[in-house]
Amino acid sequence: MSALSVLFIGGTGVISSACSRAAVDAGHRLTLLRRGSRDVRAVPADVEVLTADVGDPAQVREALGSRRFDVVVSFLVFQPEQARADIETFRGRTDHYVFISSASAYQTPPARLPLTESTPLRNPFSDYSSAKIACEQVFVDAYRSEGFPVTIVRPSHTYDPTHVPLHGGWTDVARMRAGKPVFVHGDGTSLWTLTHHEDFAAAFVPLLGLPQVVASPTPATALARGLLVDARPRS
Repeated sequence: MSALSVLFIGGTGVISSACSRAAVDAGHRLTLLRRGSRDVRAVPADVEVLTADVGDPAQVREALGSRRFDVVVSFLVFQPEQARADIETFRGRTDHYVFISSASAYQTPPARLPLTESTPLRNPFSDYSSAKIACEQVFVDAYRSEGFPVTIVRPSHTYDPTHVPLHGGWTDVARMRAGKPVFVHGDGTSLWTLTHHEDFAAAFVPLLGLPQVVASPTPATALARGLLVDARPRS
């Protein structure tokens, strides 16, 4: 794939930090749009950083000016109004917009396993998941009404060296080291997928700028489950 101009909204979070490094390693020209400069995870060298309150569409538009990007990825859309604002901001500015949703949007509890892209979206137990589902609907409606070139990707529970993927956090690690039992929810038989952020990035970055058939799902893997909604023909 040739080098792309890519904008990440975010870029230093658990998931996005690995995606930033992988995008740079793939030769893409990466720009991050973020609120501040406090970094738990370092920004890769040669990455352009723009500063704006991503929750303020006017600040975002001011920071971007008249620029356009081959690909825009938002890791920071959590509410439908944010989705609508991004559609307004990036309409005509990009050939490919990627919305990071969540695998928690899938039917909970599931009627059957394994989960696939055809699994219904419904999780009445989580406001976060319900809001992600509502955001997806906003983007799908934008594709259907105007051809907005959106891809929806649903990561599972993702972790990195700064974020232990355990409900008990570092306490669980201390108990393991001491040879003590670790408490789990339910009866211990619940299926759960954990993904290291670099594994997610390895599956995610090749999706950037990838042409697909309208509503054709991306490969159903534990690393990146998504639904491509795009107007371009299959390559």
